[in-house]
Amino acid sequence: TISLNPAVIMPTVFRVEVNRPIAVMDPAYYVTGGAKPFTYSVVSGKPSWVTVEDFGTAWGIAPATAQTLSNMTIRVTDARGQFVDVVFPIEVIATRSRTPYATIAPTLDLKTAIGANKLAGRVFQLQAGTYAMGNWYQFFQGTPENPMIIRGVGPTTIMSGQSAFNGSGGVLFENMRFTRLTAPAKESDATLTFRNSFDMTIYDCEIEGFQKTLTQGDIDAVAATNPYQTADMFVYSGGGIRVSGVRCTMDKCTVSKVREGVTANIGAGLCIARSVVSDIGDDGINIAQSEGVVIVNCRA
Repeated sequence: TISLNPAVIMPTVFRVEVNRPIAVMDPAYYVTGGAKPFTYSVVSGKPSWVTVEDFGTAWGIAPATAQTLSNMTIRVTDARGQFVDVVFPIEVIATRSRTPYATIAPTLDLKTAIGANKLAGRVFQLQAGTYAMGNWYQFFQGTPENPMIIRGVGPTTIMSGQSAFNGSGGVLFENMRFTRLTAPAKESDATLTFRNSFDMTIYDCEIEGFQKTLTQGDIDAVAATNPYQTADMFVYSGGGIRVSGVRCTMDKCTVSKVREGVTANIGAGLCIARSVVSDIGDDGINIAQSEGVVIVNCRA
């Protein structure tokens, strides 16, 4: 039989600010059992700005005005005709206050600067300058309904090194640049990584890698090794963003000067919206073992 999966926790409400993309709603992720293939149908409560694809995934860019709670119900029917209804509570709110809980000057240890204050709803304002990450940041914890916000002042707020978050959730990064000042230890290392994380969002950010300087000898060596590869594939080192998690969103971002742009591996509900992926050495967007992925209004 097909039923709701008690092991999978759904947010109490899919709450989104005006003019921002809502976290992707993937009904298949919340059910268990049943005989595939599944079919999907909207029962009730779908806001006009939400699109439900034939494969069940629901997404949308919120309107410019707040809207009250709407319980959108999507029916998942299996190959035997059995079904279960998945309810997604959706609410559009006005732009949250960005009044800082704390303002942090450029530091070599942002993790210590935030410390035990990494809680839902708190806003940490970064200044112009370079901040070092370069570590696994475990359990940076907001909530899907009320994220912790880390925001810069634009591209002059620079997060350098490998910004990696493990087991984190409910965090919004906005208005900053993630970059590498030195080459990564491994080509697979990404500038920004969300591992085993949920409801992580980056908005209006730039993500780039480390750019090598190639000599003519380097270029000749590439051509001699494989004529189908070009030297520019090796100019950029490391990946841009690597995601393994649930309901992660990238909106109005630029990913450039990396070996691979955006990699999603073992995840559900990834949204890439209104973003640019360019100057990439290899794959721009690489999706593997993931479901409910939405790519909308992007440019490569």
